[in-house]
Amino acid sequence: MDIAALPCDLADADPELRRVDSPLPDMEVSLWLLTHPDLTRVARIRTGLDVLAYHLIDGAR
Repeated sequence: MDIAALPCDLADADPELRRVDSPLPDMEVSLWLLTHPDLTRVARIRTGLDVLAYHLIDGAR
């Protein structure tokens, strides 16, 4: 048996893995979605950012 630090969103999906401790605060990372100011109102860019944000937030739960 081995112990390793894995991202919760990936490891939680595997039924053969289990948590042996709480998530490590030192491994938390903020993620920023950035775009050029001229592109923020372009529909396809806005849609892409919205979809990314939705899935990233949903994956964190």
